Amino acid sequence: MDKNGEERTYADKGALYGVAAGSIIGAVITRLTGTVFLPIGISLGLILGRVIGFKIKKDAG
Repeated sequence: MDKNGEERTYADKGALYGVAAGSIIGAVITRLTGTVFLPIGISLGLILGRVIGFKIKKDAG
């Protein structure tokens, strides 16, 4: 696997975990406050997860 493919794999895994975390956090906030936070939580989780995935790859490599 080339370097770009490996970085993309880490970013994709980070995005996956970020979406999962964002949906859980969004669901909890929605349940506690009645504010619809789920779509925002998922979107932020996706973006932050990709950034963290790139950071993990750069630190490991």
